[in-house]
Amino acid sequence: MSDWESDDGDYDRKMAERNWNRLQDTHGTLGYTEGLVEGKDAHIQRGFDDGYESAAIIARELGRMRGILEYRFNLLILDVLYIFIQMQLMPIHLQKRFM
Repeated sequence: MSDWESDDGDYDRKMAERNWNRLQDTHGTLGYTEGLVEGKDAHIQRGFDDGYESAAIIARELGRMRGILEYRFNLLILDVLYIFIQMQLMPIHLQKRFM
């Protein structure tokens, strides 16, 4: 075997090794990045779902409490207006609106 053939064999082996290492680096980096993105998406979605469920329960309870308070407030206003009318503290033209 001549030096020329030996040099070609070394060159080919070195190039193949270099290409192999580059492919491993590239695909390893891509695989890592894809795994990272998929992991984030899965956790973000699960966190959103858990938070949405908790918020829905709280929002429903707050809405119920708001409705009760609004109802009681309206009853209180009507009671106050009735008392004003009974005590004749409200002008006549306003009394007609609430009777």
